Amino acid sequence: MALTDAAQRVQVSAYPDAYAKHEPIATQIVNLLTGGAARAAGDSTEARCATGGEVAASGWTVPVRALIVSGFRTAERPDHDGVDLGAGRETPIRAAAAGQVITSRCDVDPSGRLCNRDGSPSTPGCGWYVKVRHAGNFVTMYCHMIRRPKVTVGQMVAAGQELGDVGTSGHSSGPHLHFEVYDSSRGDKIDPVDFMRNVGAPLGGKP
Repeated sequence: MALTDAAQRVQVSAYPDAYAKHEPIATQIVNLLTGGAARAAGDSTEARCATGGEVAASGWTVPVRALIVSGFRTAERPDHDGVDLGAGRETPIRAAAAGQVITSRCDVDPSGRLCNRDGSPSTPGCGWYVKVRHAGNFVTMYCHMIRRPKVTVGQMVAAGQELGDVGTSGHSSGPHLHFEVYDSSRGDKIDPVDFMRNVGAPLGGKP
């Protein structure tokens, strides 16, 4: 159960999402007091990290289960503001947490024609991509989808809901998911590996 839902069970509010803005700090507090219980998978009594398809008690899940093939702001790619997850073509991409879709488009061509084919290292942009705003002012971004996303701007999505499928549109040399996390209140990009580990849904690992 997500901490927001647990708080609602204990102290019922007329606004069911009233506690959502406090969830990130609440998760950190619970982890410190219990040795990581807030990272446990939501459908299990064991204190363990969520695996592919599961949602952690924090409300977060991995967007795809795949190896990390390029890291966040490495020496070789200092401007790489996310991580690349080497999932195969057509792998479903899932929302990392509940939230609202704020972007769903082809970033180099409003018609989508330029994104309906494989990109290349010389092609600009993310191709087909989606951004989702979550509680706590966090935003996640999912790039290089194979076709038009399955969600639209303004739509509310659940953790684990399919957003689209892995492809190689835009600035891409092969199928993968480029995944970013940032704090929209400050505009700061965050290392997705550290962030997802802290919410109990670590990136990487075999599919």
